[in-house]
Order: sequence, then C-alpha cells, then structure tokens
Amino acid sequence: MPQPSDASNPQMPQNPQMPQNPQMPQNPQMPQNPQMPQFPQMPQFPQMPKNPNPQMPKNPQMPQMPQNPQMPQFPEMPQNPEICLKTLR
Repeated sequence: MPQPSDASNPQMPQNPQMPQNPQMPQNPQMPQNPQMPQFPQMPQFPQMPKNPNPQMPKNPQMPQMPQNPQMPQFPEMPQNPEICLKTLR
C-alpha cells in the first residue's frame, strides 16, 4: 500500500486561501536615524596617565593586626577534669 503524499491527500488541505498578510507593511519609510552622529569628536583620553605607580602598595599604614597579645590563655584553668566535674555538680 503506497504512502500518499500530502499533495495527494484530499482530506488534508494546504490552506490555499490563507493570505500571507499582504496588508502588513515592512515599514520601508522607517529611517535608520541618520541624525545620530557617530561621535567622531570623542577623544580617546590621551591625557589619562597609565598609573605611574603600578606596584600598588598594600596599605603600608595598615598595621599587621596583632593576634591579641592582651588576651590571656587562661593558665589558671585547672586541667583536672574531676575537679571541674565536682564544681559543676
């Protein structure tokens, strides 16, 4: 049994009456903004220095934040767990 193509299929119309929207204009009168200048007078900033100090200092004013030398390490804290447990009870 041959497979009928879409053209020979009478049940499946190709919609010949469907218009391609001829009334929809493509806007040929729409200008491409010829008034918009391309800014040829825009300088490329030749006066901008190239950062004469490229070695950007790492904040020499900022101290090397001490590790809290005034904070005690609690040497008076007993290392005997039995004493701590008795005081908690």
